[in-house]
Amino acid sequence: MNYIIYLTSKKEYGVKKEDGKRALKVFKTKKEAWDYAKSLADKNNGKVIDQTILSSNKKKTKKGKKKIKKMVLSFVVCFILIPIFYLVADHYGWLKKEEFIPIKPTAGVVYDDFQIHMMQLGNNKNGDAIYIKAGENDILIDAGVLDTTTIKNYMKGYITDNKLEYLIVTHGDSDHIEGMVGSGKNPGILDSYEIDTLIDFSYTTKNLKTEKGNLTTYGEYVEKRDALVSNNKLKHFTAKDFFDNYQKSKGPISLGTDIEMEILWNKFYFEQSSDENNHSVVTRFRVKDRYYLLTGDLEKEGETAFVEHYKNDNMRVDFYKAAHHGSKTSSNENFLNLIQPSICAVSCSAGNSEYTANYLNVFPTQDFVTRIKKYTTQVYVTSNGMGDKEEAMNGNIIISSNGENTGVASTNDQNELKELKDTEWFNMKIYVKEDNSFVSGKAKKDYFTKDTEGVKEVPFRTW
Repeated sequence: MNYIIYLTSKKEYGVKKEDGKRALKVFKTKKEAWDYAKSLADKNNGKVIDQTILSSNKKKTKKGKKKIKKMVLSFVVCFILIPIFYLVADHYGWLKKEEFIPIKPTAGVVYDDFQIHMMQLGNNKNGDAIYIKAGENDILIDAGVLDTTTIKNYMKGYITDNKLEYLIVTHGDSDHIEGMVGSGKNPGILDSYEIDTLIDFSYTTKNLKTEKGNLTTYGEYVEKRDALVSNNKLKHFTAKDFFDNYQKSKGPISLGTDIEMEILWNKFYFEQSSDENNHSVVTRFRVKDRYYLLTGDLEKEGETAFVEHYKNDNMRVDFYKAAHHGSKTSSNENFLNLIQPSICAVSCSAGNSEYTANYLNVFPTQDFVTRIKKYTTQVYVTSNGMGDKEEAMNGNIIISSNGENTGVASTNDQNELKELKDTEWFNMKIYVKEDNSFVSGKAKKDYFTKDTEGVKEVPFRTW
């Protein structure tokens, strides 16, 4: 005869015969029940069957199944239902979005951790030459026009070892690349500094030689660059090298504690554009939670692709270097809405007619002003280019950060920081003809006056 140990409804241990329906005896402990059942089994040539183990296993199985069900339900809620809810809620505007409050820079203060210097070029031409001090790193982005005397003299106050850790050449236009090459009597940047790493554009519309077989400015740049590379004088990368085959960023470059530089994505790293400006290298710097963006001369087509690529990311920046010197074809609405800059600086000779006689299209353009004013009044310009010589509007503009605050400083004669809308240049009255020309032709200084036939008086710019 076999005897069974089982758990009663009162959680006690009962002993019964294998074919029995009622307990022979009930015990508080399993050991007592076991000893009793064993004594009966020994007398009747049987064995003990412990059903409490089976009951325990059944409970564990049930608990395990419940746990799995909970895990599956949690997965469905977290990864399917909640994301769907937020997509629908965002679409219908049910969610209250966090308000973005632009920072107010500290005027006249220069923080030592990180600095961007929008340098005057020393002439009244347009161009970019931007020196950046990031931790212990000296960085130059573009070098302006042929004569680099002014920018080299300025950088002497900051570069103590005559070495640039990074040199970035955004694209091949002369107002960005001439200073890299220089001339015989005035050596350019490539001949003037020791350079660790050079980063430049992946594609260009420029030719290496003229029709007569002479090197173009771009050709001279490539010749000097490649000679330095072959002699192991510098490491060379194009912007495309900072992305994998799927155009995914390989990540930022560390420049010290909480300071990084990142080459951001641009469609025209990977394909040719008919506009040289669209090939521009786009660079962003991070200082703790502060971001600073420089896009070279990126135009509308490049900006539109940029917005599509980064539309799901938080791309707001404290500072934006106005693309293409504040042209009408850059800093477009969808792009500005993505980055929502708190501060903007324009590297240009304001009013210079070297490219156009149309007063609305000289840098910085009215279209640019109309778009940028929706985001900030803190717009600063380096120079006034309407005289025979360069005249400082703000001079060298210094954007700096300690990771908590951002400072903006000016090196004009009074060290007075002037927002564009408050400058004398912006608010002056000029005389224009029906075709909107305010000078007799490109690159001329013979501005129309009230005595010029067929002109009317208009404000130069309006806010």
